[in-house]
Amino acid sequence: MKTCLPLPLAPWVHVDDFDAGILARYPIIKRRKNKNRSVDKFDILDCTCAFDIETTGIPEIEQSVLYIWQFQLSTDLTVFGRTWDDFKLLQEKILAHLPARTTLVVFVHNLSYEFQFLAGIYDFRTEEVFATERRKVLYCTMWERRFEFRCSYRLSNMNLRDFTRKFHVKHEKLTDFDYGIPRYWFSVLTIEELRYCQNDVLGLVEAINALMISEKCNLMNMPLTSTGFIRKDLKKIVRENLGYRYAEKYFPGPELYRIMHRAFRGGDVHCNRYYINDILHDVSSADRSSSYPDVLVNGFFLLSRSRRSKT
Repeated sequence: MKTCLPLPLAPWVHVDDFDAGILARYPIIKRRKNKNRSVDKFDILDCTCAFDIETTGIPEIEQSVLYIWQFQLSTDLTVFGRTWDDFKLLQEKILAHLPARTTLVVFVHNLSYEFQFLAGIYDFRTEEVFATERRKVLYCTMWERRFEFRCSYRLSNMNLRDFTRKFHVKHEKLTDFDYGIPRYWFSVLTIEELRYCQNDVLGLVEAINALMISEKCNLMNMPLTSTGFIRKDLKKIVRENLGYRYAEKYFPGPELYRIMHRAFRGGDVHCNRYYINDILHDVSSADRSSSYPDVLVNGFFLLSRSRRSKT
């Protein structure tokens, strides 16, 4: 209910008052024609968007319920709603003004969480979801690819606070927020609570835009993960200095590739022997960022294909 919300500091509107005609101000990034005509690709609207939800947990049933969502259109406007019906209305308005055969890219920080709620209001087909592991969604599409939700956590490999701080954006993620207070769709929210909600999407859009400037890319050619930038740079170096024909002779053959794939494994994770079978609360953790850059620069690699020994 929009009547129970005070006005925030940045441009902000309830979905009932949202005029989707604003989409006409954004240009379209045309996709290059692919020789493979069987691949049906859409253009992309050059408007960085972000989506986020806030929920309240109900311990008795171990479920969470939505009490507000916010959708950021570039740095121009934040649209909010209090229910999933409000969100459906937002999509209907956008679809009515989104140019034909054009996709709106929407970033969600930790899409895997929001996806569990989206799956409750939309029947995703298998081909509309790309997950790297069980319940780890990298991106998903809705309404015949008119919406494409991408996981910005996998893109940045950082939590939202660190991501916004890294690029010194104007609206960094705020941390002073009491999650212990139960809030529902009819709850009256304070200006501080709204500012927290808005910064999550506005700051994310600012960080994504800064990342695109830094990496000289756009919504069309941006990788889906943080390691994608490293692979992209490496491919460019190989193409410009060696050529793919030269590098191809060092690629592993099918048999060796299958052996390497089966041999791949992650690190060891064990229980603390003092807390086996115990449930711990308020636990925090830390992890290092991707080691790709360090390994690429300081590591040693075989320059020829592996082969079986004759002895």
